[in-house]
Amino acid sequence: MTRPTPGTSNQDHRSHRAHRSDHGAVRATALVAALSVGQCAWAGELTVQVSKRGAAEPVEAAAVCLGTPADLAQFGAWIADDSGTVKFDNMSIRTPLQLTVSKSGYQGRRVTLGASQIDRRVNLTLVAGGGGPKCASAVAARQLVAMTGPPTDTFAPAIVDFRINRGEAATQSPKVTLMYALRGQASHYRASSQTDLEAAEWQPLASEVRYELPAGASGRQTVYFQVGRFASTDGADIQSMSNVAVDTIVLEGG
Repeated sequence: MTRPTPGTSNQDHRSHRAHRSDHGAVRATALVAALSVGQCAWAGELTVQVSKRGAAEPVEAAAVCLGTPADLAQFGAWIADDSGTVKFDNMSIRTPLQLTVSKSGYQGRRVTLGASQIDRRVNLTLVAGGGGPKCASAVAARQLVAMTGPPTDTFAPAIVDFRINRGEAATQSPKVTLMYALRGQASHYRASSQTDLEAAEWQPLASEVRYELPAGASGRQTVYFQVGRFASTDGADIQSMSNVAVDTIVLEGG
């Protein structure tokens, strides 16, 4: 039996216990609220768009998983639409996310996305081949996303005009200027007198590009020109290439 403290009544003790109980409930409520706020560090939409590396083409029907290291498909596993796009809505977690993208015939990729409080768009490029991480959950369930319509952000810039020396028919100097007009944004370019641009090095893009025709060449010369966008955002690489533009000019004298 609990003995009353001298100078207090049993009613006083009951009031004190009720006060402590109320105080504990307040603390518990505050703790739950704090945890809720912590877990909702960002709540928004994550859009993932998958394209082929080295080409301005989407990878349709790619498998996309979003989760944590413990459960790679915790927040969804879907098959991308024809534009290579998957959207994850109502995200509300502060833990860094694991994004896995794969498709048969390509090398799978997995990137870590940091927490954010805004809507995000992540562009991933896949290379042909095999191996790498797999989003097996989406493949097994065949969960197809609804068509999202045309992509809001194009995969790559497009060259809409390209001319050597402002379109002049001939030049006496092998050093020429490449003029171009783009739709979209680009950060680098490569140019070559060969049809295969793979051997040409990427260079930072300028408003006008200087190019030297092959040494000792004369007569009609052809230049192939391509631009690309290289960047990194949210732990994912953006690598998008434009179409290849072609123009010719006659080199007089050689």
